[in-house]
Amino acid sequence: MITIKSAIPHGVSATLVTITAELTEGAGAAVIRGMPNAAARLETLTRVRSAIRHATLQRADAFVIVTVDPPIVGNNAAGLDLPITLAMMGALGAIPERYLEHIAAVGGLNLAGQTTATHGVYACAEALRPWHLLVSGANIYEANAAHPNAQGLFSIDAYLAGGRVMGATTEPVKSEVDFSEVRGNARAIRALTIAAAGGHRILLRGPAGCGATMMARRVPTILPQLEGEARAEVLRAWSAAGLLESRPLPMTPAFRAPHHTVSHAGLVGDNRRPGELALAHKGVLFVDEMAEMTTTNIDTISHASKTREACPGSSTDRHPADFLLIAATTGCPCGQYNAATPTQERCVCSPKARMRWTGRLPMFDLVVDLERLTAQEILDGTPEPSSAVLATQVLVARLGASQRPNWSNPALEFVEQHRVISRVQQVAETIAQLHRSVGDQLAVVTLADVQEALSFAHQ
Repeated sequence: MITIKSAIPHGVSATLVTITAELTEGAGAAVIRGMPNAAARLETLTRVRSAIRHATLQRADAFVIVTVDPPIVGNNAAGLDLPITLAMMGALGAIPERYLEHIAAVGGLNLAGQTTATHGVYACAEALRPWHLLVSGANIYEANAAHPNAQGLFSIDAYLAGGRVMGATTEPVKSEVDFSEVRGNARAIRALTIAAAGGHRILLRGPAGCGATMMARRVPTILPQLEGEARAEVLRAWSAAGLLESRPLPMTPAFRAPHHTVSHAGLVGDNRRPGELALAHKGVLFVDEMAEMTTTNIDTISHASKTREACPGSSTDRHPADFLLIAATTGCPCGQYNAATPTQERCVCSPKARMRWTGRLPMFDLVVDLERLTAQEILDGTPEPSSAVLATQVLVARLGASQRPNWSNPALEFVEQHRVISRVQQVAETIAQLHRSVGDQLAVVTLADVQEALSFAHQ
């Protein structure tokens, strides 16, 4: 009897399974037990037989009983092709049994015996750390990140010939965008820096062409680099979605920009694939034209940004979804609010229509009104600080966030006199942290910090 360990991805986690294969006496074809889905069982057996025939030049029609324990629920069995094939070849004597001791495998196969990429390999590799792991060559980057001794395999022929490929550590890919490329939007960049430092929700409100998407795409460049457990959580989600196949692993936070017509399932995901909320974990979720979203999706995004987790409707799983929410919308239904120039029509919407247009949106900590700049205004604008400078400010502010700053007497008096809401107070504390130098022990909230926070609070 040949025993090989494997794993089945389940959302952003994985479940261990044991594959056993035994050659028995009697006539008959190979059978697979523990795979209730008949279609998945037939497809797996077809691929396995064809792979064995191409690798050993012999038919795999012997009576081999393959057992998957515990049984698989559903048809998520693509990653079991490789371990089942190795177990059957061991039972048939094509591979010496000693070569399969303490072996685990995860990977798909095509009919020619070549390995194919599968989803969720990162979580599977974490679960299979006690064993020597074989994965598809296309999944070697993510497997090596979770299992340092994982080895990539491109075909069954290559395994029989002793050919494997070790995953290589790659250098982080440098971002192609930078805030220094932006002109004429100093106030918006200031608000985005505050949002990045404190994790505040921000709304960019303006007409088409005002630069909201351009600036939002640059926010990940000022967020802290992924490392430790935070990076592992991101890799689990991206691996489950199949976004890490045959590519270096990301070191910078994600930027996800789902369309405003995205379905609810596309946002929250299910028990097999995480949605956009989970894929934006530790990164940026940019929602353009948020006012045109369905009420259900708006409420889902708002709830996830508060609880920092996504809840698939058909599953009891909880996917981490700690993202920075950046939303953009026009100021009115016609889209011309703040867009007037000598060559363009002015907004004709009533104040009531504008309020109704943005009234469906959740409350944001910072709101910035943007205008569409002319070409001359962009050319005459001064360059903004680079992403490296802003990233240093954000990092210093986040490092000091563990200690609540002190409040100066003028700031306290202003807050008490005008009954400033707690959301504005939190933004003011973030602004104080941004002003803090590296050597300062504790930030101090000044009256100017509170007034700046109030200037971003209008909605």
